[in-house]
Amino acid sequence: STRSAESWLEEGNVYFNVGQYGLAAERYTRALDEAPRLGAARYNRANAHTRLGDYAAALADYDRAIALAPGDADAFNNRGMVRLYRSEPAEALADFERAIALDHLREALRLDPALAGEAAADPQLAPLDGDEAFLALLRGAGSR
Repeated sequence: STRSAESWLEEGNVYFNVGQYGLAAERYTRALDEAPRLGAARYNRANAHTRLGDYAAALADYDRAIALAPGDADAFNNRGMVRLYRSEPAEALADFERAIALDHLREALRLDPALAGEAAADPQLAPLDGDEAFLALLRGAGSR
């Protein structure tokens, strides 16, 4: 029987939470084999690669996670950390700035839901149009 991507993801999370990052990464890979666009598995595998010190693999996964969810501040923050570890300070700073901007947007929307309409109409945010994480944020569903 074919296991679901979600079951592989959950098993990976169990291993991750007890510090078994290699086993976690392997389970996340199985999840991605079943569902290549499962953002949580991509993001979590990036975190596992980071803990294992495999920064090239982590960076590739964060890049893909961000492509799938350009509104994910955590992914930008974590990719920034990997770029610091790789001695890429300018790239790291750009990621941290993006994470901060997204966090500020999330907080602003929480404090003033009317801003969501303005944000949805902001041409600078047009590249995020159609991004599920961003649209969920605008709908006030910012939590994971």
